[in-house]
Amino acid sequence: VHVNNGSFYVLTDRNGDGAWESPHPLQLIGSTNTGLLFGNTIWHAGNDGAGSGLDADKLDGLEGSQFLRNDINLNVITAVSPSIHFNDTEAGYERRSYIGRWRNTFLIQERDSAGNYVRTPFIIEDGPTTQLRGKADGTWTISNNVIWHAGNDGAGSGLDADKLDGLESTQFLRADVNDTCSGVVTFTASNGVTLQHASGPLRFTGFGAGTGGTVWIHGQDGAGDDIFWMVRNAPSNYTVNFNGALQVSGSTVWHAGNDGPGSGLDADKLDGLDSSQFLRSDVDDTFTGILTIKKGAVGYLTLQATNGTRTGWINWYYPDNSRACYIGYADQMAKVVNWWFDSGNLRIDGVSGSGHVGFGVAPSTSYRISVAGQI
Repeated sequence: VHVNNGSFYVLTDRNGDGAWESPHPLQLIGSTNTGLLFGNTIWHAGNDGAGSGLDADKLDGLEGSQFLRNDINLNVITAVSPSIHFNDTEAGYERRSYIGRWRNTFLIQERDSAGNYVRTPFIIEDGPTTQLRGKADGTWTISNNVIWHAGNDGAGSGLDADKLDGLESTQFLRADVNDTCSGVVTFTASNGVTLQHASGPLRFTGFGAGTGGTVWIHGQDGAGDDIFWMVRNAPSNYTVNFNGALQVSGSTVWHAGNDGPGSGLDADKLDGLDSSQFLRSDVDDTFTGILTIKKGAVGYLTLQATNGTRTGWINWYYPDNSRACYIGYADQMAKVVNWWFDSGNLRIDGVSGSGHVGFGVAPSTSYRISVAGQI
């Protein structure tokens, strides 16, 4: 035992060579109130604590492996169905929360103060790409798929739901493709309905309701001007107006504004009569009735040929289609009239026929009056 300069030493010479063993078995240093055992600091209530450098084998009876490290990556828990528990002891809110794994599932689970299961608000089953991520822009994704909520849905969000207000997509009319409506669509807007097309819209408007209402249908061009419109005024008045010709399958629809001379109207009947009941002026035709010509007090019939030297003829025929007699105008320049009943009763020729007037049953040339001048 040795005391020197405020320090107490226990010295040993275990080898018996006359040299003190170093480090000394025990050294008590008065100036620092510390002790050394074989050169190692002796820990006591006066020098342990934060910053002391004390490296104990256990802490409160627990190994260092039983604590979480904050300076290195750790395999925190190696156990069957490991979990981390959080207990809330506030009166009225006593609950326990568990974060852990159960078989191939990561979960957050809530239990009551007695440890009984309440609910599992969060669970992810293992998969090759399954992951829940929160991004800097505030969105959350599951396996890179956006999680939709009231803060990020709506127009332009890209949300593709299975239903809309509980209805399938087939229960809505499409605006971008041809579609069919099997129900009744009712539009209540006061300014009507417009079916828009690049070349011009079709508009439906209405005013009032019931038997006193008025309904308009407008067909408009690209400038918004009406091409046609139809209106129904209650109870039963209809008006249709077209800014142009109305056609059906490329054929003009006739009405009081476009019929008449030069219109090209080809009707099935005229005043209820078929075309076969009228005499044609451009082809040979047959008249089976009685024709009466009247004009004021004097009636007359005009026959005019087209060859410049002859007029038309009035012919009488026998039932065998042989001509019985005729009246004709033979020479336009001489103004001669032929009246010939050549059965032998009467024949009158003009100058071109030598001026004969014949009577009798024989050929008219046998019984004739020939006049070269006046009688």
